[in-house]
Amino acid sequence: MARAAPWLVLLFVSLMASGSFVMIKYLNGFVTPVELFLLRFLPASIAAIILILIFYRKAFMEIAPRYWWYFLGREFIAVMGFHFTLIYAESVLPAGASAMVVGAWPVMTIFIAWPFLGEKMTIRKIGGALLAFAGVALVVILGAEEEASSYNISPSTWIRYSLILLIAPLSAAIVTVISRWYLNRNDGSELPDSIVFALFCRAPSGLFALLLYLVFKPSEPLTVTLSGLPNLFWILVGVLSLYNTLFGFWLFNWALQRIEAGNVASFNYIQTLFALLIAWVFLAEPLNWVKVTGAIAIVAGVLITNLGRWPTMRAGGKIQYSPSDT
Repeated sequence: MARAAPWLVLLFVSLMASGSFVMIKYLNGFVTPVELFLLRFLPASIAAIILILIFYRKAFMEIAPRYWWYFLGREFIAVMGFHFTLIYAESVLPAGASAMVVGAWPVMTIFIAWPFLGEKMTIRKIGGALLAFAGVALVVILGAEEEASSYNISPSTWIRYSLILLIAPLSAAIVTVISRWYLNRNDGSELPDSIVFALFCRAPSGLFALLLYLVFKPSEPLTVTLSGLPNLFWILVGVLSLYNTLFGFWLFNWALQRIEAGNVASFNYIQTLFALLIAWVFLAEPLNWVKVTGAIAIVAGVLITNLGRWPTMRAGGKIQYSPSDT
């Protein structure tokens, strides 16, 4: 059971993250992307800072002077390149389609992790990733025209926002690789606790969200915009900000410390599958044979990519894989 724990955690995180696409689409109906970005990351940032001050001040004083540049740079790419791009694109694109475009993340990660982390480029890994990506492409290409018309979106607008959204998976791939590097770095220092890493990353996120809000401040004050909103709005903001952005982020990095970056990223295809189903149930987004076929390819690709990669722990806390991984 212990050997399967990282994979079960990833499955759980994928389910949590898939709901984010639906929550973002719903919340975008009440506020602007800039306002939603602020509402998601400012509370998460404040919570992270409070937890650091209460429980992890010593770790902060030891790590921050040496790696402050890393946490600022990593979080900028994560929140601006991935999260804000996703929120902005979902102000136009439906949740399911957005999840499928973000599905380019695993293929990008595998090819970035190869030269920068030295992760092996195997036929199984390439074949599984490309099969899953083909499932994503099938859904996007064959379903785009039908979905664009059903949402009263012109094909040119659909293509433009889809291309903008491609910034998100590229950013996610970069962040996955540099996170894996830090979590398993070999500089003689003690490897960090994944929860400490998650809190240190999230701490500056509110600063980026606040600066973006001040630069692109809507004409209507935020207090006016938020007055009279339904209780469901605030519940989903709380889940998105504190549960997904902090708790889910910690679990993701816990798994990333134990599994190669390319294999972690491949679980995004499962996330895409979950997002399609949740969007179908809660937002009535169409689910047709094209999406079902694509979903089958997605699941098959993930299984091929990860089959046999059960991590075990050696003395000293380092990770090794089964002989079938070589």
